[in-house]
Amino acid sequence: ALCIQELRDRDIGNFQLIFLRIIPHFFIASFWLIKTQRKTNKSENVIIKNNVFSLINSAMFTSCKVMTVMGLRTMAGMGSIYGILSSGRLILVVFLARIFLKASLNCIKLFAVLLSTAGIVFVTQPDLFFHNVKFSVLLRPLWEDNMDTNNDTTTNDTTSSTIDTTITLERIPQIWQGYVITLINAVNESIMTISTRALIKKTTSAPEMFFNMSVVVIFITGIGTCFEGFKTPDNIHDVLQCMYRWFHNRKHWL
Repeated sequence: ALCIQELRDRDIGNFQLIFLRIIPHFFIASFWLIKTQRKTNKSENVIIKNNVFSLINSAMFTSCKVMTVMGLRTMAGMGSIYGILSSGRLILVVFLARIFLKASLNCIKLFAVLLSTAGIVFVTQPDLFFHNVKFSVLLRPLWEDNMDTNNDTTTNDTTSSTIDTTITLERIPQIWQGYVITLINAVNESIMTISTRALIKKTTSAPEMFFNMSVVVIFITGIGTCFEGFKTPDNIHDVLQCMYRWFHNRKHWL
């Protein structure tokens, strides 16, 4: 919506841009945190405290994104032009709708809002997709399940029974993935800034510029998605603990 306003020559300052972009992230994160905290678990041996990482991860992602946008907008010094080109989803929507669908501007607005909202929800709260979308099995390798098994054994004089209870904890965006997403966005927007400044110096038509920037966004996003699918530690705390033990013992990684 902000990019569409800039398309209409209504410039928005950095403060308004940052303020309006922070609201959806923190609203979704807070709503999901409250929802998960209300869930009750009958097992006394399992304490679910990792839900707070969902809010922390969303806040980290939003803060880094805001700082990136502030820095690049200030360094680029291009005003509305960079504001238009900084949204890869909107560029892709406009390009596909205008070229292939011949859709009206109102349809583009609606689709852009829905796609942007879905993008924010998927990055901050992928659990919503995993629980409600059937074809999410294709995306499941990108996010690991957190499992905890609790074995309770009860022994009496006459009977002996073993009760195995498997409790599936909430799948949450892990901390290291927040850093990966932030790095992808920083590299993505940096390349877009450099490419945009190079294209502006040349006599390039507007459709060609939008097409080139769409290709850059899709290419960088695809590379980041492939890297996220690789086997990595469960969270950054395991990495830090492993490094601490390695430096402390001077022997081997644990």
